[in-house]
Amino acid sequence: TYQLGGARLEGGKNVVQDSRLHYLGHNDERFCRDVEDVINGAIRQGREQRTRAANATYYHVSSERMVLDFGNINVIFRFLQLLCEGHHFGLQQYLREQYDNLKSVNIVKAVSLFFCELLSTPAILDSPDNIALLLQTLALLTEMCQGPCRGNQDIIVNLGVCAVLNAFLTNPAYAVPLNALAEEDESALSRLEIKQNAVTLLLALLE
Repeated sequence: TYQLGGARLEGGKNVVQDSRLHYLGHNDERFCRDVEDVINGAIRQGREQRTRAANATYYHVSSERMVLDFGNINVIFRFLQLLCEGHHFGLQQYLREQYDNLKSVNIVKAVSLFFCELLSTPAILDSPDNIALLLQTLALLTEMCQGPCRGNQDIIVNLGVCAVLNAFLTNPAYAVPLNALAEEDESALSRLEIKQNAVTLLLALLE
């Protein structure tokens, strides 16, 4: 369903975005709550992984290479990104607050918390799937606040996303040596791409 919806939204089709906003505002009370449930489940999984890694370090036992399975959350995040693409203010706002629903949920807050958890997870860059999810989450947060959308910017900043980004960008463990780029080191190129996307998000937050 998310893939089909994303295919219709590819390229920032404003008419499709408008129709989706109208549908959500008049017919669908479950969408945002379902998305929040998926994200909250992923946050719990990330925290459990961090706890296991910390315990393994404390007790000096070996821990297996981190394997995180967040299901189809990457597809969901891509769909949400396409909803907001082109600075669609109505949908940016709707993901933060649904005035038409009996219970409003803050998807911007949930994604921000998930991002902070994801980037704080040990060895997050060990897996290509995790790197892809990290890049997708950065792209989603950027689309949520570009325009600018002040309300979403405030949520993202106040939840500590900038501090997490700063810690990542200044961490020597994630430094990208120039010779690694010349040699087309895949790991170094991935770190560089993440840093470029992180800077793009920071610039969007400054709009």
